[in-house]
Amino acid sequence: MYLQLGIKFKLFFAAAIFSAPFFITNSALSSSISSTEESFPIISCPPSSQIASTSEDTEPPPESEPTVEDLDEDEWRSLNFLPSVIRGLVEANQLDAALQLASSITDIEEYFAVLITLIDVEAYEQLWEVMTQIDTQHINLYPQQLHRLISTLISARKYDLTMELVQTIDDPALQNQVRQQIVSGLTEAGEFERAQDVIQTIDSSAFQATALMNSAKALANAGLREEAQVAFESARQQAASIDDTREYLSVLAYIAETLATLGWVDEALETLSQMSALAIASEPNNRYELGRRYERSKVEILIAISNHLFEIGNIERANQISQIAIDNLFELNHWSAGSLPDEIATQLIIYQQFDRLFEWNRVANENRVQLGRTIVPLLAQNDQIDLALEFIESEPERDDLLGLLVENSYQQNPNRAYELALTIQDERTRAISLQWMAHHLIDLGAYERVVTIAQHMSSAQLNADGLGFLMIHLSRVGEYEHAAQVVELISNSRQREYFCQSILFLASVNLVNANQTEQALQVASTITLRSQREEALLRIATDLFQKGEEEQALSLVETIQGSLARSRAFEGFVFASVEIGNYEQALQFIREISDDISRSQSLQAITRQLILDGQYDRALEIIGMYSSERRQAEDWSRLAMAFMELGEIDRGFDILNPALAIANLPPLP
Repeated sequence: MYLQLGIKFKLFFAAAIFSAPFFITNSALSSSISSTEESFPIISCPPSSQIASTSEDTEPPPESEPTVEDLDEDEWRSLNFLPSVIRGLVEANQLDAALQLASSITDIEEYFAVLITLIDVEAYEQLWEVMTQIDTQHINLYPQQLHRLISTLISARKYDLTMELVQTIDDPALQNQVRQQIVSGLTEAGEFERAQDVIQTIDSSAFQATALMNSAKALANAGLREEAQVAFESARQQAASIDDTREYLSVLAYIAETLATLGWVDEALETLSQMSALAIASEPNNRYELGRRYERSKVEILIAISNHLFEIGNIERANQISQIAIDNLFELNHWSAGSLPDEIATQLIIYQQFDRLFEWNRVANENRVQLGRTIVPLLAQNDQIDLALEFIESEPERDDLLGLLVENSYQQNPNRAYELALTIQDERTRAISLQWMAHHLIDLGAYERVVTIAQHMSSAQLNADGLGFLMIHLSRVGEYEHAAQVVELISNSRQREYFCQSILFLASVNLVNANQTEQALQVASTITLRSQREEALLRIATDLFQKGEEEQALSLVETIQGSLARSRAFEGFVFASVEIGNYEQALQFIREISDDISRSQSLQAITRQLILDGQYDRALEIIGMYSSERRQAEDWSRLAMAFMELGEIDRGFDILNPALAIANLPPLP
């Protein structure tokens, strides 16, 4: 059991300890790291039969860890180079080839990406041909893709082309929806007259009313109140011609919501009354269903109206409207309220209507709705801690709410938050709350107080997780002594020893970043856990190589036993060699990389830098060394576009066609 716990926690913290580089400035380190002897007299992880002498048994050796060596990369690696190829063909003025390639695509995602690419490069004629002259019935866009395509064209101010594309849509409802979208784009761009022309082409009363309301909103926001009023009246008249009651109510709800957003309070309330009357006047069998369906919309609109009234200082009327929203909220089915009770609570806190807040919480509780997790954080953030405490005392989830109060107040008032945290009775909740504070205090440099807080966390069940993260944070800022004091509080001996080793690892990384390589090596040599020791040696070796001390770096890598760690080291050497243009050396290091994917990534790094340097023939040779056909396709296409950019069109096609073959596409001339 203890062995399983040890492995579990090592895996849990491996990402936090190993994944991110730790950038500590020299000045920050100088106060805590003057020499190895001075910095680490207290960090002596005692030899342990569980950790030190049998470390290879308590963690899987790198050779036995799951790797990607046996995976066939081409089985899962997607090909996504076609949009960039089409862009390159258009930019090289190979428009027929671009059109031919686009016509060969059968995957809807690639097809959509190509359409967006053609817009980006302003190849509108080719876009039109792709969408209209090529048989694409087998590849109709999804509605959300079509909407994005239309939005992109509208942003490019290609209104005529957008309207022409609408004609290619078979579904009348989708046609009207897209026309409505065009109206929104035109009005946002201030093209009000043109928008009006498009509105006239919409042959659905519901969509036309919605488009008119969008136009009214844009006109109002542009300061054209009279024109907005005319558009609103037209929208209301058009909505009145809708025969289907449900559709009519839906459009009225949208009109009322838009009016509330604009702050047109009287018009919004009038529209809400119209909605209520319509629901009541409907057939008895439908009345309850319709009322339930639009109850939520009605409350949302009332909240929006009251928010506007609060903002303009009309507090009395705002409270009246807010109360109407509350009265309507649970009228039919409280379970459909969703987030609306929380929205009302938020409103009352923001506008400091605290008496009504407590009353609203009582009503919500009677309807089996708990608001504490919304109310407490908001009160804390608005510096209403005493009020939050008064609220918590009447709630059943006292400890959880106290934890939320601490979490949301410790930055503004750490002393008060600390006192509150100590009153939390549940050990785990108290430990989590204290952990929030401790990390904040590390940022403030209050390290002694962090250790004091950690002592209060140490009795919690599974305390290693919170204390372990405190150790990492303290070690990152060079506070190794305080980190060691925190680790000593961990109750499980296996976890305690593991985290002690982690301090040494993090210290070695800090020393590397502070250009104190010899000290880093000395610290790394004291690490008894192989995974952490080899990770430290890997980082030191990479640092040495980047400084030009290649021989020492290579010697250090030879001491690393795990094949995966060695491969990572040589992969780092490859990238460092590529950065300085030493491609032959990079190729030598690739031979030392054991898994195919890492080797392919390294080869690809060389290829792409060669292309940037204009060494195309050498890049072509390297591509031939890839084990992944799909990576070859990506870089052949990239190289082909580079040749075409130079005007070597035929050579570009010769290189591009093998890439197209891998993608199961026909060759281009």
